[in-house]
Amino acid sequence: MKYRNLSLILLSNTFACPLAWGQANFDIHAQGGLGTAQSALGADAKFKIDKVTLKARFDMEGVDRENLNQSEDKNFTLLRNGANYESRQEVEYKGLTLKGGLGLDYQINEQHKLEIEGSFDGQRHEGEGTRTEEFPNANTVSLIKTDIDIKQHDLNKTKLGAAYTYRTRRNGESLRVEYSADMLRADNNIEELENYPHVSASNKGNVLNSFVQQEDETRQQAGFTWVRPLAEGQKLTAGFRFEDTHFETDELQEIGKEREAEQFDYRNTAHIYRLGYEFRKGKIMANAQLDYMNTHQQTADKKVNTKLDDFVPMAMFRYQLNKEQALMARYGMRLFRPSLAQLNPFRRQVTHTLTYGNQELRGMHANNIALVYQLNREAVQFSATVSHIWCNDGFNALWSQQGTDIDNTLFVYTWGNEGKRRAYSFEPQVKWQVCQQTSLDARATLMWDKRIAETISMDKEHWGINAQIGVNQQFDKCFLFNAHASYAEGNTVDLYSHEARSYKIGTFLNYKTEDGAIEARVAYDYAVRPQLVITQGVNPEQCHIPAYGWVGNQYVRPNSRHNLLASITYHF
Repeated sequence: MKYRNLSLILLSNTFACPLAWGQANFDIHAQGGLGTAQSALGADAKFKIDKVTLKARFDMEGVDRENLNQSEDKNFTLLRNGANYESRQEVEYKGLTLKGGLGLDYQINEQHKLEIEGSFDGQRHEGEGTRTEEFPNANTVSLIKTDIDIKQHDLNKTKLGAAYTYRTRRNGESLRVEYSADMLRADNNIEELENYPHVSASNKGNVLNSFVQQEDETRQQAGFTWVRPLAEGQKLTAGFRFEDTHFETDELQEIGKEREAEQFDYRNTAHIYRLGYEFRKGKIMANAQLDYMNTHQQTADKKVNTKLDDFVPMAMFRYQLNKEQALMARYGMRLFRPSLAQLNPFRRQVTHTLTYGNQELRGMHANNIALVYQLNREAVQFSATVSHIWCNDGFNALWSQQGTDIDNTLFVYTWGNEGKRRAYSFEPQVKWQVCQQTSLDARATLMWDKRIAETISMDKEHWGINAQIGVNQQFDKCFLFNAHASYAEGNTVDLYSHEARSYKIGTFLNYKTEDGAIEARVAYDYAVRPQLVITQGVNPEQCHIPAYGWVGNQYVRPNSRHNLLASITYHF
């Protein structure tokens, strides 16, 4: 394996000044490495002055071409006529990421506390690469070569938040009021240039596809939580939260001489009312919670103006069999709202693929019921969970095909709120302190998963496994050695695809001085990423319409399977 990227860690001289009027703690950390490792440098500071605590952090991460070189391979067979489609794409990125934050905690007195926090995350990446596509069949071979130029990929996130907490002295009653605002701005500028083998040198570089996007997202949340202890072992919780999310995009795409532009303005507001109750007595603990959500989804042009009412329940019951063993049953529902990519109706086309969102998507209600056994001994903690997951309104990527001529085939993707899911899983987990200096941690998930799309009369089911194991060995007070491995196969990604075999093996060595002033780590991983096994479409065995679509594999991976990382942190 040839490594081309080597990042050296330089830690500058630093000093600490004890403050007579308070306490101050500083951390500075740096990392770098080979393969997919990214170089980074950061610092954290914490000041405490009487009742006020100030916190600050800053991180800088660098991305160069070698450590984020990524390949994507596709190899499919069209079901209609058995023709093949093969594609390989390689892209290299370079850029910089800056992250930071400031925080203030003011403990006014025993009853009152004020918290204020702000953070930012700024990314600026560029990239370039090539894509080669082939359509081999019995008569001809169609070859397309494209140069990909990612001129700009900017992502800037800002977050502001504040919280006030009041606690009574009498019975532990508390009231917490919170507000937060998240702002995201993304800018993308991508060009695909002509690079056919038969094109003359003077004509090469013509723009085949140009995509420019400006995306703004603002998310605000405000609300309160009130907790009131009742009789012994009982507690009542009530709360309210207001959420407002505003998406706005301005997009332009030019494909050859065709030009398409669109603006999308979408707002999702929700009023959420919560009531919860908790009970503890002897060997029994139980709690229940119910959320009522009133949601309004609306576009600026009023084409979408939907009002939704949802009840989201959760409940748990736990029984302590003895000092070491317990049984638990729990049920929960989670409500997922669609993302911007799933809502945005802008039609994005890249060679033979067309994607667009569905602005009328609503929400997905995912139910989970589980039975849990727990064993807690001094040297061993073990749990086993059996769960059932079901959903009747999931987001499904709905696929169709335009055209029958191989060279002009267009694969079309959008989203629909009509998917069903049925899944069962078994998850054992163990933590074992083998001896004073050796410990083992292992877990596995075995799942049967079935996805159904009624619109295209298609259903698929798969068995999947995901397992991890790690061993820690403490040599002395300063050195800790770890070895770990993971394996996965067959896990369902969506209706059309599941993952082939993947695995990872690795190790790291930690060093920490006895006074805790210096921490250092050297880590190595070797990872084989999973391929996606895809049936994009249906065949006669799955529905009563003629066979169409394609079957095959898609493989996205970093060009290096190796990752060697070294890091150091200095506390002073």
